Amino acid sequence: MTATLSNINYWRWREPSGSETPVRQPSLPGDGSLPEPRELSRTELLQEDFLRKPGIHVVFMPNVESGILKMAGSADLCRQLTEKFFLPKFFFERLGWNANGMFGSTSNLLQTDSETSYGTFSRFLSKQVKGKGTESRLNSKNSRSPNPISTPAPEYEYDWHYMAFCTMWRSSLVNHTAGSGQPRMDGSSDETHVLLCFDLDDDITFRLRRLLHKADLRDWNIDPFLMLEYALHIVIEQCEQDLWSFQKPVRDIEKGRGQELFRETGSSDNDKTFEFLVERYSRLHELSRHVIHISESMDATSNNLAAIVRDHNLWMSTSPYSAATTRLSKALLLHENMITNLNFRAKAFVGRMDNEIKCASNFVAVADSNISKGILKQTRNEGKVLSDTVSALTLLFLPGTFISGFFGMNFFTLDQNDHQILQWKAHPKIWIFFVCTIPITILGFFVFMLEFNFLTWIRDMQALIGGIFRRRKTSDVENMDLKGLKSSDRSRKIQRSFGFSRRATSRSMP
Repeated sequence: MTATLSNINYWRWREPSGSETPVRQPSLPGDGSLPEPRELSRTELLQEDFLRKPGIHVVFMPNVESGILKMAGSADLCRQLTEKFFLPKFFFERLGWNANGMFGSTSNLLQTDSETSYGTFSRFLSKQVKGKGTESRLNSKNSRSPNPISTPAPEYEYDWHYMAFCTMWRSSLVNHTAGSGQPRMDGSSDETHVLLCFDLDDDITFRLRRLLHKADLRDWNIDPFLMLEYALHIVIEQCEQDLWSFQKPVRDIEKGRGQELFRETGSSDNDKTFEFLVERYSRLHELSRHVIHISESMDATSNNLAAIVRDHNLWMSTSPYSAATTRLSKALLLHENMITNLNFRAKAFVGRMDNEIKCASNFVAVADSNISKGILKQTRNEGKVLSDTVSALTLLFLPGTFISGFFGMNFFTLDQNDHQILQWKAHPKIWIFFVCTIPITILGFFVFMLEFNFLTWIRDMQALIGGIFRRRKTSDVENMDLKGLKSSDRSRKIQRSFGFSRRATSRSMP
């Protein structure tokens, strides 16, 4: 029997209208061509025979955090769902609904001799960047504070996409009384596929419904991973869409590394340069944070796909499979390959952002160097002006200083004669000043010149001695090499050395 679209039953979770705590119910937008889902209450989902209704059942559940956990009696509901669909206990806890990804599976869940079952649970996470906001959320949170931050900080708006799925597959056994029952492969219609979808937004829900509406569901009852494969198709499509949302912001950052950055970092206005670099660093690190998140979620998704492929191969090794199962296995391998390649693009975004941060750091170093050179040039100019001023003042006051110092000595006196007239008298031994000053000045000049020439002579002698020592060491090595040669070889080596020396001498002469 070939499955048709009538085998798919769409269900939408609906809480009673008189619920004490209203929660957001899953909305299922459509374009008119999709079948309308039926409402499914808590009692109908948890009844004993729901997993034995033949066909495919796709149930759109509320969000875990903002829906199921806020319902009346949520603890009892989570326990019943966990037992009914063999989910781990942490699936409805923070460890589960806030995880960046997970996958697990169990088999032979119903514990009956006449049927076999297989269940899986998985969660995926992806991040999408929408664009750059004009004001940070921190500013909006602090808007009621007495001193709110008024400077707009660059921040990118983003959305997290949570996608969680639970599948349950049941099939009756052939010859179960013989103790070696196998799943039916004859196209019987009593098999059941259940797909529970948690935390899907409206767009993802619509795309999943459209994909299932157009899907080829032949041999739907053979493989327990069939519905999960369709869910993975939507997951990879969403991851690809979210990943490419980072292309434009990263490219805009790279384009900003142009003439404007050179002009700002080369500006003499230090305050303007500082503000520009701080804003660019903020943008770089803000976008880098989101890029690291998408890389992490892509790693987790790739790890989940690898675990799904391993579990499917393990199921194939223990159960009979057909050509449809082989096609599904290859489809899972294709999904794994696609998500791995998308992960390479996420890693490339991380590398490009690291490269931009390093480039910005280099520009900061260049800006610091320009500032330092400007300060050094300004200091040098100021020092030169000060030196010229001091030299000019020294030359200006040098004659006056000499005159006042010379006539201020005790060799000169100003006395009054008998007629009360001031007379300038010089001491008869004033010649002592000249006898002492002139030789000491000449001696100091010659000592300075001698010291300068003496230091130059020491450096010349050191260079000469070093050159002689190096030549002697080289000649000793050549003599040792010549002693180990035969006489004929020695003569040829001497001739070659002599010829080389002659050629070198002739080239060096003008």
